[in-house]
Amino acid sequence: MRREGNEWTLGTSLVERRIRLAGGRFFLVSLRNKVSGREYQDANNPPAEIRFSVDGQDASARNWRWDLVDERASTGKQGELELDIDLASNGMRVTKHYVVYPGTEVIREWLGIKNSSGKPIHLGHVDFLHSRALGSMAQYLQFNYITGGGNYNGSQLLKTENMSPTYRRTLDSNEGTQPGNYSSYLPLAFLLNGKTNEGLAVGWDYLGHWRFKIGDDEGMPYAIRLELAGFEKDLGPGMQIETPKVFVAPFSGGVDDLGNQLLDWQYGYLWDFTNPDYFAKTRWAVDWPDPWVGEGGTPSADNWGRRLALDLRYIDLLRETGTDILWDDAGWYDKWGTWNGPEWRRTNDYLRKHDMRWVLWYPTFLATRESKVAQQHPSWMIPGQDTPEQSIPATEDWQSRLLDDSVRDWGDFQWRYDIAPAASTNDTDALAADQNFSELLERFKSAHPKSGVDACDGGGRWISYDIARLADSG
Repeated sequence: MRREGNEWTLGTSLVERRIRLAGGRFFLVSLRNKVSGREYQDANNPPAEIRFSVDGQDASARNWRWDLVDERASTGKQGELELDIDLASNGMRVTKHYVVYPGTEVIREWLGIKNSSGKPIHLGHVDFLHSRALGSMAQYLQFNYITGGGNYNGSQLLKTENMSPTYRRTLDSNEGTQPGNYSSYLPLAFLLNGKTNEGLAVGWDYLGHWRFKIGDDEGMPYAIRLELAGFEKDLGPGMQIETPKVFVAPFSGGVDDLGNQLLDWQYGYLWDFTNPDYFAKTRWAVDWPDPWVGEGGTPSADNWGRRLALDLRYIDLLRETGTDILWDDAGWYDKWGTWNGPEWRRTNDYLRKHDMRWVLWYPTFLATRESKVAQQHPSWMIPGQDTPEQSIPATEDWQSRLLDDSVRDWGDFQWRYDIAPAASTNDTDALAADQNFSELLERFKSAHPKSGVDACDGGGRWISYDIARLADSG
């Protein structure tokens, strides 16, 4: 990283990005693939790096002036390099964060937004990526995306569409879905030049409602925008938010090479929480004994004793077949949100005696109206759902204590979740819910390094880059 005058340059041996602050505007000057030498930035129409509205005014407009306050460069524990640039304007402070990863093409970015004035402001139309690229190679372009991970025909397919200067496409994570269900699209899209076999990939981490727009934008072709869909928030003096993380990655060599490059980045830099006791291990799911009650039941009415008996039998089967992990799924508890169940310490001790591990389906973010947590904290519950509002910090703290107590009582285990983590009442609260859930995962993995996480939701909606970092399997 280096700075010359009002311009910052950051990158690796494979990619280079230049950002400039001039005339009160903060914008992208260059994005270059150093492998091919290709310049991806449209130099005639450089996009603003910051885009949101304050009290209805567009902070990316040419008459909106940003001033430099501070800048910091640091090196992370994995060798990644971070540049933070602080800017101020009209009672607002923003910090633009960039992270580059040596040996990779990936550049990650996100934005901190703070009300530094003495009065409330209304924040809206927040983009967590705003770019315009491929000006010098805007021909033979294809737009590629992947359908979502839900339980439907046509799930997780790569789709390709030819582009032109007037091409326009919007991907909406809630398109064709119900709130809290799977996403219609996975968080990866890329532009590919079919002649040169190179292009630009974009990937992001956000469990809430996002909208990805590509193509003609106000007469400018090949624009790329990622926005917090439906996000509108009043920020009081001193209040702040932080947008989700997104990366851009120029690539050469086609689709397979892009996949390998992203995997290399994950293996090299997003592997610090991976527990080898649970990664790449064979597992065997225990039968659901009859009667099976998905939302729970009493020990006399369902299967606690039979579940434990089956566990002990299946452990012997695992020993005979060389399997690594015993998997207990739904139906073992009295109620979602109360989570009384069998004496799991018996199962876990017997597994560990034979150097095997245990995974338990345990969606701590679910609670029926009759459960202990819902009775104690009725204001936490989302109307019409068996889910506490995940944007409330206290719900994260409660789940963290529940998991800590479980490890204490049962021993280390792999926590498997499913259905709807980071559930929230509306699109604005979804941002805090997303960040609280990621923090909950990190708290669990940090406090219990011998435990693990198995990530799942609705057929695969929410297993993205940082979630994969915090999980051992999915």
